[in-house]
Amino acid sequence: MRSWNTSCDTVFLVLTKISTRWQTVVPKEAREELGIGPDWSLSWEVRDGLLLVVPIPPDPVRASLGMFKSDTSMVEELLAERRRDREREEEKFRAWKAKHHPDEDEDA
Repeated sequence: MRSWNTSCDTVFLVLTKISTRWQTVVPKEAREELGIGPDWSLSWEVRDGLLLVVPIPPDPVRASLGMFKSDTSMVEELLAERRRDREREEEKFRAWKAKHHPDEDEDA
């Protein structure tokens, strides 16, 4: 078995055989890396001459819970972004006003 790290994942190069009953084995290294267990399913897809095998956990919905979890809430992030937008717009307006109405008081 050969393995190496790419920019995002560990890659394994493992050779397995297909039995006379068309069965094969999921290599131990792949099972351990992906956390594959006995009740999992495998989705098989042929794409551009390659066979893509994707492990599917017994309960895919439960397995996906928390995958988009963040340290901050989406509401907090959106409010902070809106505050930054408002500050930029106010600065643009002050610059426009100073250019087009230089004699007016800043607080007016």
